[in-house]
Amino acid sequence: MTFKYKLAEDKHAGTKGMFDKQLDKWNKEWEEDKAEIAKLPKEIQDKIKNAAKKALSEKKCWDGYESQGKKMKDGKLVNDCKPIKK
Repeated sequence: MTFKYKLAEDKHAGTKGMFDKQLDKWNKEWEEDKAEIAKLPKEIQDKIKNAAKKALSEKKCWDGYESQGKKMKDGKLVNDCKPIKK
């Protein structure tokens, strides 16, 4: 996974440098992590990937929202978060 950031409008161009350093840092860390994972046996790599997918799919909803089942989004099963009715 490579972290990418694209500024939508020129009026934000002054902040671009601020994000470039952080994104470069994250990309470097990610490449280092990938290299470490690649050294592990295939079975353990698969367990790590499955655990990460499960954790992301079980991510909770924002404050004021609750999960009302699951839905497909971009080919992935995610929580269907709806506002909490008062």
